[in-house]
Amino acid sequence: MKKKLVALTLSAVMALSLIGCGSQGSGGNQESSKDSSSQQESEAKESQEATGKEESSEEASGDSAGEPVTLRIWFQEPSLGDEGKIADYINELPQVKDLNVKIEICKWNWDRSNLPLQIAGDEQMDIGWDGGSDFISRVNMDAYADISEYLKNDPEFYNAIPESLWLGTTLRGGIYGVPTYKELGEQWALLVDKNVLQKTGIDAASIKTIADAEPLLKAMQEQSLGAMYIANYQESLKLGMFDAYDFTPYYLGVINRSDAAKVENLYETQKFADYVKLMYDWNQKGYIPEEALTDSVNWVNSQHELYGNYCLRYCSYAPYTEKNNVDYDLEPIFLEQPVVTNDATRGSIFGIYKKCKNPEKAYQFLKLWNTDPEIKNAITWGIPDVHYRLVDGQLEDLNKESSYVCMNWASGNVMISYTTVNEPKDKYEQYEKWNQSAVPAADLGIVYNFDEVSDKVTNCTAVLEEYLTPLILGFVEPESGIEQLNQKLKDAGVEDVIAAQDAQYQDFLQDK
Repeated sequence: MKKKLVALTLSAVMALSLIGCGSQGSGGNQESSKDSSSQQESEAKESQEATGKEESSEEASGDSAGEPVTLRIWFQEPSLGDEGKIADYINELPQVKDLNVKIEICKWNWDRSNLPLQIAGDEQMDIGWDGGSDFISRVNMDAYADISEYLKNDPEFYNAIPESLWLGTTLRGGIYGVPTYKELGEQWALLVDKNVLQKTGIDAASIKTIADAEPLLKAMQEQSLGAMYIANYQESLKLGMFDAYDFTPYYLGVINRSDAAKVENLYETQKFADYVKLMYDWNQKGYIPEEALTDSVNWVNSQHELYGNYCLRYCSYAPYTEKNNVDYDLEPIFLEQPVVTNDATRGSIFGIYKKCKNPEKAYQFLKLWNTDPEIKNAITWGIPDVHYRLVDGQLEDLNKESSYVCMNWASGNVMISYTTVNEPKDKYEQYEKWNQSAVPAADLGIVYNFDEVSDKVTNCTAVLEEYLTPLILGFVEPESGIEQLNQKLKDAGVEDVIAAQDAQYQDFLQDK
């Protein structure tokens, strides 16, 4: 009785967590998915009563000898209705038929809080999206299959994706997913309105570091040309400002790139002190507007509309960021070389669930998805002349209120997808060049374990959330502000966190 109750509870929780899967003309509609599920349960029950046997998992999902193998693929964005149509379209493509598989497109509607229960349950789940620390956690809980043996015998697929990306999905001696091939690195830059450069007469080439921007800021102030926008979130400390360092998790420990010898506390470095003093000086001179303390803008594409007075911006950069949906010309000024970090390599991954009954078929479909443009574009954009059309080789969306979407950056190999009509045609060629110029972080491939100091990491993070933003934007006197921050971090246990990081980093260096 208890087992039945647990099973019923698990089924109910999973049903609430799902938005539905689409295939075989279901259109991804939630109600039709429920009806289909009920009908399947009823038929399975009748079959069991008639034969006295449970239907085998191979018979339920197809087999290589006859019926196509069904693969259920889980994405992170919500269903918009046409998942079934697109799955049917993909399933009719000859290369998919040759593989003898039939896919279903399933979506989580963003909320994946019940995913551990789903993984532990009996529901069919074959391939799923993951990323970041969540991916590492699920590998550690044995949710994903190791695909390294498949890749060992498949150099064509392995070489289709840069090795640094495979490194990010390598944990516990195995490879537990296929990383999304897109821009590899992270790079911070200043973006300046070209009209401002012309009016001030400042040569962009004269700016090599963030401190070099002061003559430009002074001229902008004198001519009332706007102000500087600096991201007020902690992410902005990862790179760029500290081009001599590689950042480790939580932005506490940093590694000096010049020797890459050890992990040290960022907030005790001279680099951090110099930056805080610079920001305070700029704030006193009026270069940083007061609202910067509370306003937050992450990307340049919306800044012209919302913050037209911010004519100089410090932000994360990828190729053509300066051209993303803006109606004026921006000049990028790079503060560092692109860096391939653990965060970048683990940002978007599709893994094969350990409970998948046909892992080899799932692997073969993942390979097709990441090497065949027709499959990739169908999954990302939908059906030609239904969801989009091509204009001079570029994609134009036919649905302003789109009935289908899979985010390009999180749905397979971006490099083989269409560019859109509002993007430069050579976007991916530039991505390739940019990727090739990226340097690996000193700790690329490491997986830090903070279990023994997790409470102290939490305490340190809380301190940074309270004290860091006013300090890095120049609203706090530097000397006393830095002293207070570091004392609070010490009280929170930062020394133990740094020691744990450095011990693991030293082991990592020895194993390299």
